[in-house]
Formats: sequence, structure tokens, C-alpha cells
Amino acid sequence: RVQLVGTEPVEAVRAGDVAAVAVFGERDRSGRDPAEAALPPETDPTPITRDVLLLFDAADDLSRRGRDVLAGALGDFEEGVLERRLTERGLPAYFADPIHVADSSVALPEEVGGYALGRFLPMLLIVITLLGTFYPAIDLAAGEKERGTLETLLTAPVPSREIVTGKFLTVAAVGVVAAGLNLLSMLLTFQTGLFQFAGALDIEFSVPLDRLIVIFLTLIPLAVFFGSLFLGVAVRARSFKEAQNALTPIYMIALMPALLPLFPGIEFTPAMAVAPIAGVALFFRELMGGNAPVLLGLVAVGSTAVYAWAALAFAAASFGSEDVLFGGDSGKRG
Repeated sequence: RVQLVGTEPVEAVRAGDVAAVAVFGERDRSGRDPAEAALPPETDPTPITRDVLLLFDAADDLSRRGRDVLAGALGDFEEGVLERRLTERGLPAYFADPIHVADSSVALPEEVGGYALGRFLPMLLIVITLLGTFYPAIDLAAGEKERGTLETLLTAPVPSREIVTGKFLTVAAVGVVAAGLNLLSMLLTFQTGLFQFAGALDIEFSVPLDRLIVIFLTLIPLAVFFGSLFLGVAVRARSFKEAQNALTPIYMIALMPALLPLFPGIEFTPAMAVAPIAGVALFFRELMGGNAPVLLGLVAVGSTAVYAWAALAFAAASFGSEDVLFGGDSGKRG
């Protein structure tokens, strides 16, 4: 609803009496070019431009919507005034619209689809890998300590190294399988045409098989990195809940680099390629878009493998320490 405001407009907006206010001023633009000055003055005796100030409360959603409504109404009014002035001067409508701009993308539909997938799919794959290794690592380390089965397992007539290796492989395998199944389900969804809007927008969601294989292989060292890191921390906790509290900050920190492909302007540089998690995320983005540089991709995968080896060494050291494995329980017994 539009109404005249009899009070001070700023006070009316701040008090919430109105959502937004349009304050009209008047400014006579008398400096005309020769062609405009030659027009008969009687056709428009007051060719002025009115300055309109829209007052609104940027901290209030209703006031923001009121600003938008007023701006739209004033835009329609401006078009009407312009049309009337052109008619009075006997000028066609296109006189005030000398250039009509249109755009057309030269990218192929599959390239546009790869660009879109490269923005959100890397984040999703990394998050699924994180979640796939998070809870198994807690259960196979702190969970077994809490249930009292870890000590029994390590005293079994099986080399402890094989038991620890089995835990690492189990956690990493769960993470890789979870991410792989999620990737497969999304690609099947795209291929079966369930996203009907893609055809209307001239977008084709498809990723070549060779790129999918590279993505899947890259997920393996990433899953080993996450799983080993989580296992090394979780085994130091005395209970499932304590391990969960300890790993949640690590999970949140690891999630931040995975969000980088969502932001425009972040380039896949050598420095970003060696950054943990960020290098893989940006490599996935470039790979899905079909623009991945081979050398930087190898750097990203290689650095992730190095981080995975370091995390694996940390986890192995944690499992090799009796103080870590049984220190908490001993303290409780004493």
C-alpha cells in the first residue's frame, strides 16, 4: 500500500510506520546539447529530471521488500514519462533505446554442465568421504576401547600390525565406497534425465568415464588421509562421545577447504594444489569442467598422498603406544 507520509520520513521508517519512503526532489538539467535545444519548447515546458531518494531500513526484511516495490513502481512510472515525452516530440520509442544488448554463450551444453557440477560436486564428494571415515574411525578406536574389546583384540594370536592395518583399510574403504556410491547415484540421476530443467536451459550433465576414474582414484589417498587422522585422534579418547567431541573441530576445519570451488575467482594455482583438501577440491572442479592442468593435478594428488602417509604414520604411532591404548583405562581402574 502506498500512502503520503506527513511526518519526518526517516522517523517514519525507523518507527516502522511505513516500510519505505520515496522522497522526491527536483533538479533542472538545463545543459542540453544543440539537437535537444532545437526542439520546440512548447512540447515539454518542464523537461526536468526528478531525483528520488528511497529511504528504507536495511536491517528489516519488510523494509527491504518495500524498497524493492517502490523501485519497481518508480521504474514503471519512468517508462511512462519517457514514452509520453517521445510521443510529444514525435520521436519513435527506439530513439531512447539506441542499443539492445543480448548475450549468447559459445560453450557447449556439456561444458556448461561440467562447470555447474564442478561447483558443488567436489564439496559433496569430500563431505561424503569425511562422513564415511568419521564414525567408523570413532567406532573402531574409541568405541572398542569403551566396549573393552580393543585390548582383547590386540592380545589375540594375530600380529597387532595386521590388526591396525585392517582398521586403517576398513575406515578408508568405507569412505571411498560411500563417496563412490554417491557419485554413481548422482551421475545415474543426471543420465536418466530426472533433471528435466537441464534440457530447457541447454545444459548437459555428463562427465567422461576417464575423468570419473581419476576422481575415484584421487578419493583413495584422501580417504586414507581422513581415516588415518581420525583414527589417530579417536584412539586417544576413552569413549565414543569423547572422540566425537575431539574430532568434530577437525571435521569442521577440513570442511572449509572443500567449499572453495563454490566461490568464483579462486584459481587452481601451484600453491593451492599443495594445500591439504583444497588442492583436491579445486582439481575436481577443473577436472569436471574439462580444464584440469595435468601437472597441477599430479601435484594435488601427490601432495594428498604425502599427507595420507603422514597421517598414517601418526595413527600407527598412536596405536603403537600402550599409554595411548590402555592409559585411560588404567587410570580409571586405579
